[in-house]
Amino acid sequence: LDKGREAHRQGSRLSAGAAALEAMLEKHALTLATSGSAPGFVNALSPTAAELRDNGFLPSFVSTEMPFGGVMRFTIRVGANRGLFGLACGDTSVLTMGQPGSSVAGQIMHAANGRGLRTTAALPGILSGPSFQDTPSPFNGPAIVCAWAALPAQ
Repeated sequence: LDKGREAHRQGSRLSAGAAALEAMLEKHALTLATSGSAPGFVNALSPTAAELRDNGFLPSFVSTEMPFGGVMRFTIRVGANRGLFGLACGDTSVLTMGQPGSSVAGQIMHAANGRGLRTTAALPGILSGPSFQDTPSPFNGPAIVCAWAALPAQ
């Protein structure tokens, strides 16, 4: 396992997941912000990869399998003034040799094209990165990595 190559692969997949969420946010902003719903989604605030693919947001060639374990999951939050914030996250901590891989998690975060966020052992439920700090993570663990998508209030 080439950790650098696999970290880049995982970061690229998370970034593609965030891009899919961003396209969904742009298309369904009004219904997501007002009712938390969108046509073609059972629970639009927790869309599945299949729903994102079926609705044309996530390309079929983007794998949701995470090279360091787990799968990519998606969440959307409606914030103040109805701004929208989405996360594409690996659902388990990055592990290397059976232990949380904080340095690899950092590499994945940086490979996510400026959209990366990660938890740490000190703050296992809080995501931080270059663009956002102190964001609650949908998954708890010492090396969770996500990529974000945001649509400001309209």
